[in-house]
Amino acid sequence: MARRSTPDDEGLFAPAQRAPFTPHIVAGIDEAGLGPLLGPFTLGWAAFRADNPACLEDLWTTLAPAVSRVPTAMDALAVADSKEVYTRTPRGAQRLERVVRAFDHLYGLLDTPAQPSAGNEWFRQAAGVRWNEALAEEYWWSDTPHSLCDTDDAEAQHLLATRLRACAAQQSLTLVAQGVRTMTARELNASYARTDSKSATLWEEVLALIQLLWYAHAYEGLALTIDRQGARSRYAGLLAAVSPEVQVTVLRETSSDALYRLDDDHGRRALIRCVERAESLSLPVALASCRAKYARELAMEGFNRCFARHAPTVQPTAGYVEDGRRWLAEMQPTLQRLGLDPSHIVRSR
Repeated sequence: MARRSTPDDEGLFAPAQRAPFTPHIVAGIDEAGLGPLLGPFTLGWAAFRADNPACLEDLWTTLAPAVSRVPTAMDALAVADSKEVYTRTPRGAQRLERVVRAFDHLYGLLDTPAQPSAGNEWFRQAAGVRWNEALAEEYWWSDTPHSLCDTDDAEAQHLLATRLRACAAQQSLTLVAQGVRTMTARELNASYARTDSKSATLWEEVLALIQLLWYAHAYEGLALTIDRQGARSRYAGLLAAVSPEVQVTVLRETSSDALYRLDDDHGRRALIRCVERAESLSLPVALASCRAKYARELAMEGFNRCFARHAPTVQPTAGYVEDGRRWLAEMQPTLQRLGLDPSHIVRSR
């Protein structure tokens, strides 16, 4: 059962108040591609630990000059809302890929930031424990490229990743978790049929990541930020499902910002904030947003490459509803010839 707090409980996310505890881990979760008609939905996460918890208050400052919250930056890693970092231009693709590869290098997924690898292998590495074999069954899977960039960006990637690593080392900052969960249209359709709700399906996936971070890092004190889920403004009842033993305390609930404290009898504790435009307030959320966007765009590149081999006159699609319908109408004869079930490609919601 949730309880209400006094104002003094607001902690890390309200600096004017006394903190209930000092988090040593800050984390963020964000999604990409929930609205399109075609292609996968992706959900990213990231978490940082610091020896000095004060470094976690503003990671853009802690990691300066390696990172910038300016989404169009090219002389630093643009860690910001992925919808602004990524544009369908060579520079936009470079900005997004530089961020993802630099933090992959910091996390230890890549020996060098520009290390080439098959795109589908990146998905396996990036998913970690949230990998699902359904993705490898997709018709376009083998066409997934290793890069979004048409030109060689290795030198810039190496420079920016090296600077990031140096800044993190100087501040004794560690990237302790990151990843991307990718759900195919087929998986989404199955989930929608079960939940009868797009928002319920999204929350199930978010909850699984909250649980992952809770059990792995809440012993150290966790501060987690997620983007507000649609029009929902109250989350206490939903957060009670994190663990059978968790106690949820409501610290703040407004129309745009909700804050909760979670505790259990084993010493786990967390502050969870659900807020509008979370990617502008939290670097881990912004990084999660960029990782999710990168996975979505890499998958759509593979999707378009695959079907271009069968119907080269059909223009590629980003998968959003209006253009997705155009693509489906033009591709219908090809899909029939290939014997592909539309429910494996087209989302029901």
